[in-house]
Amino acid sequence: MTSSELQHLSNVSAAPEAKACRKLLNSDDYDEWYSLKLKSVNTLYMCPECFDSLVKSNFLKRNFQPVGRQSLPSRARCDFSSPWMRMALLLDKDAGTKPDRRQTRTSQSDTHHIHKLARLASTEQPCPGESVEARDWYTVYDAQRHPIDRFDVCPHDVARFETLLPNLRGTFQRNPSTTNRRRRCDLRTSSPRFIEYLDTLGRLSEGTHLGQRPDVRDRDGTPRPDMQPFVELVRARAQVRECSWDRLLYDVDWHYAAALPELTVCPECYAAVVGPAAVNGSPVAARFCRVPRPLPVDRPSGSGHPPPPPPGRSCQMYSPRMRKVFRKAVQRQSFDYLARKAQERRRVEVDLTLEREGVVRQKAEAERALAAGAGAEVARRRAALVLQLEDCDEWWIKWE
Repeated sequence: MTSSELQHLSNVSAAPEAKACRKLLNSDDYDEWYSLKLKSVNTLYMCPECFDSLVKSNFLKRNFQPVGRQSLPSRARCDFSSPWMRMALLLDKDAGTKPDRRQTRTSQSDTHHIHKLARLASTEQPCPGESVEARDWYTVYDAQRHPIDRFDVCPHDVARFETLLPNLRGTFQRNPSTTNRRRRCDLRTSSPRFIEYLDTLGRLSEGTHLGQRPDVRDRDGTPRPDMQPFVELVRARAQVRECSWDRLLYDVDWHYAAALPELTVCPECYAAVVGPAAVNGSPVAARFCRVPRPLPVDRPSGSGHPPPPPPGRSCQMYSPRMRKVFRKAVQRQSFDYLARKAQERRRVEVDLTLEREGVVRQKAEAERALAAGAGAEVARRRAALVLQLEDCDEWWIKWE
């Protein structure tokens, strides 16, 4: 599997057809889904969009059966919204097209990697995702056997990684200094660095950067990839606060221009976008503070004025759209153009945040009423509010 194929599976890829779906089971989007029954594990479900883009045109489609929406269980999302599961599916597709496998394919061998991941999911504690939890954490070690600080991977993601890329087994090793410490997994799929890490590991796995060191060998003498490029990538990224994308943060320092505090930039995006432009002499980029600083305090509004915007801020420079705006502003040497676009984004973000908070409050009220014994009308109201939240999220993704 090539690195470009790995990127195609990522839910942070720029191409619309490559983005992992966000379809909810039992929603009104489709009347017919597809099921994949696996031996000794739970049935997996795939939405029609994933079916059309991933399996409709290849031999894997014979393993999926149509299922009506009324027969779907009450579960969160399409099982193939996970980049890990999509990666497993692509590995199975690649394996099944090799000449020595075409005549020996069976339903079980067709979905070998999918089955392994599904089995892991049914037996292992899941990745904590955005949550901070106490686990036995893994990390990578440098050539001197020193663990890379501030890089922590949960056991479940290590197991998934070694299941799908077995020739890189041993890349992640336990870090005794972080046992039972509260950490957040740095290989979670919601991380903005996930695709970069996965892309690098995929290239190493396929042999693009095979090392020449004779001591890097498997037990049978087979040379193993030199993982130093990945170690150096992790070391560099671990020194910088991770971009939080559009997640609102509070009491955090930002890079910004004194005349434009609406345009908040995280250290990671500053190093990738704004800093290089400042080094190249851009007067627009030079107006941003080189060291993150606290934002100026919002003045309280007077009587009759709308309430101040939520205090939370997000990074404005993570999206391809805003990066394009910044590059155009640099090219035109127009700080005013950048200011207009940044202030527009902030207004939309504030309005949508306030709308979403109102829906969340109504949903919580409906859930409390249901817990107290409310009837079907409240249940329908709650379901409508859930869809409204989904609509808010989808609208923001399209706008951003």
